[in-house]
Amino acid sequence: MITFTPSRYTILTALKGGRRLAYNSLSGSMAVWTAIENAAYDHLAAGAAAGELDPHIVKDLVYGGFIVRQGFDELAYLRGMYES
Repeated sequence: MITFTPSRYTILTALKGGRRLAYNSLSGSMAVWTAIENAAYDHLAAGAAAGELDPHIVKDLVYGGFIVRQGFDELAYLRGMYES
């Protein structure tokens, strides 16, 4: 079972109509999420398994860096980028 956690670098802002603006300062990704994407993010942030959700949405959240695999050390990753 693959579990994800929100990236510590993801910033969310509520918008009208149940949408959210998502920005990840590590990846530089920005997206406007619909209610469906919001629900998927919240579901994963609560520790639910990714297999319960639309795999395309999960893939997009991972690609944007908005969620990372449980246990992934983003700070060590960033440190490695800085030191290389």
